[in-house]
Amino acid sequence: MQKGAFFWQLNKAVMNGEADNIGSVLEKLIPLGLSFVDVGSVDINEKRGPKELLFELNKYGIYIASLYYITNFDDDSIDLKELNKRMLDLCANLDCKLLMPVPRVKNPNKSDVQRQYWQDKIIDYLCETISQSDEYGINITLENFSDLNTPFSTIDDIKYILDKLPGISYTLDTGNFWFAGNDAVVAAKKFSERISHVHLKDILPKSNGFLNINGKSCDSVAIGDGKISFPDIFNVLKKNGFDKTFSIEINSNTDLLEKTIKSLMQLQYYK
Repeated sequence: MQKGAFFWQLNKAVMNGEADNIGSVLEKLIPLGLSFVDVGSVDINEKRGPKELLFELNKYGIYIASLYYITNFDDDSIDLKELNKRMLDLCANLDCKLLMPVPRVKNPNKSDVQRQYWQDKIIDYLCETISQSDEYGINITLENFSDLNTPFSTIDDIKYILDKLPGISYTLDTGNFWFAGNDAVVAAKKFSERISHVHLKDILPKSNGFLNINGKSCDSVAIGDGKISFPDIFNVLKKNGFDKTFSIEINSNTDLLEKTIKSLMQLQYYK
């Protein structure tokens, strides 16, 4: 098992004053088994470009397992083909081999017919993305998103898209299915042959939680401190031969370093 975390949460920990800099964060996490980070396009800016970030991480032997980017898919002003090219170039510059587009639909019509319409549009988009990625040697993946407005949030959604796109892999997000009223254990069984990456997210239902999605409220907590059935998920993945990259994702504004440390320590029990 290769263990990682979202760069966003590590950088946010520094911004919160939980650590002096990214180096000091990594020095705490590497002895606990951290070997990679997941990077979002929003993590790249004028102060920290791709070369600077890669150099900063490589000093500590950390690699980038995946690059993700969110785009408002129903915004006609966005040139999606140009965006793809830009994200593929960025992925290559980060020496990363897995790209995860998140084509969010912000203003959907909620009928079943319109849901499938957007799914088919997204399938066409992802097909084009796969075609563009061939020259880069980069693989394209899709996760189950949390917001039901985005039409790849349920098990049925993911099945429909994966059936239409044999060239794409699947990133299992263990927490997002809770917002959709689905079971991550069922998804792990159903899509085990397509899984290339796992986002480890645990949630604790709470009436005034930090996250409020689809009318469901919770806090994002350390792995093992919430209600997600990690022993069952890991047993399913192990049974089906998946033992690749597992990335800790904490969606919170506080105690990010502490929760990441605790999560890495908890993961020793899921070998």
